[in-house]
Amino acid sequence: MLESEPCSSERPTAGGRHSLVVVLGMHRSGTSCLAGMLQSHGLFLGEVHVRDSFNLKGNRENDRIVALNNAVLEHSGGAWNAPPAVLSWTSVHEHLRDSIIGAFDLEACGAWGFKDPRLIFTLPFWLPAIAGRARFVGTFRHPSQVIRSLCSRGRMSLTPDDAGFLWLAYNRRLLDFVDRFDIPLVSFDLPSQSYRARIDTFAMHLGLPGVPDHPDPGFFEEDLRSDTGDCEEFAATKEQSELHDELLAKALLLPTRGNQ
Repeated sequence: MLESEPCSSERPTAGGRHSLVVVLGMHRSGTSCLAGMLQSHGLFLGEVHVRDSFNLKGNRENDRIVALNNAVLEHSGGAWNAPPAVLSWTSVHEHLRDSIIGAFDLEACGAWGFKDPRLIFTLPFWLPAIAGRARFVGTFRHPSQVIRSLCSRGRMSLTPDDAGFLWLAYNRRLLDFVDRFDIPLVSFDLPSQSYRARIDTFAMHLGLPGVPDHPDPGFFEEDLRSDTGDCEEFAATKEQSELHDELLAKALLLPTRGNQ
C-alpha cells in the first residue's frame, strides 16, 4: 500500500533546496523501521509503501528510487543480491535521478529523505547530485538474524551461505561509509527503550522537529523485528562476528561533525 503524507507548511520557492537524509543499511536490518521513525519525527519521505506482507508498517520505500537503483545495478551487471564489481550508469540514469531529487525539493516542506538497501551499492551514483546537503544514518543487525530473516522469505531463493555472503558485502560497505561520512549507527537488536532513545538522538542530530518529550513508542513496535518465524538458527562465522563487533563499536559513538 502506497501513501504520501500531506505537507501542511509552506513549500519552498522554485529552485529551493531542502536538506535531505539518506538511510543506509542492508535488507532485513531495520532500514524500514529507522526511516519510519524518522518520518514520525518530521522527515518527509514522499509516496512510500506503508503496508506489505513482510513489513507490518511497510518498507517506507519510494518506487521510483527503487526502480532507478535496480536499473543502475542491472546496467552494472549486478543486482541487489549480486553486488557489481564496478558501478556504472548513463546520462539517462542521471536525468532520472535529478528529476526525482527536483520533485522532492518542490514537494517537501522541510527536510526530506529516502531509504533503499540497494543504496549500499548505488550511493556513488547519487553522491554527485546530493553532495554538500545530504546527511546519513545507518542501521545494522546481527548476521544470524539477517540470515534467518532472508531465508524465511522463500521467494528470494537464498541459501544460508548466500545470505551470509550478502551480509558481509553489505556491511563492509556500510562500515566504509560510516568511516567516510562519520555516520551515526544504530543496532536493530537493541532493547526497545534503548532503540527508541537512539533514534530520538538521531532526530536531534539531524535537526528534525517532533522529538517527543515523553516516553512514546511512536512508529516502533517490537513486532517489527519478529519476522524470522520458525526458521533454523544460523551461527555467525568468525569473519561475520568480527565485522559485527566493529559495527557495534562504531554504534557506541555519536557523530563528532555534521556528515555529508
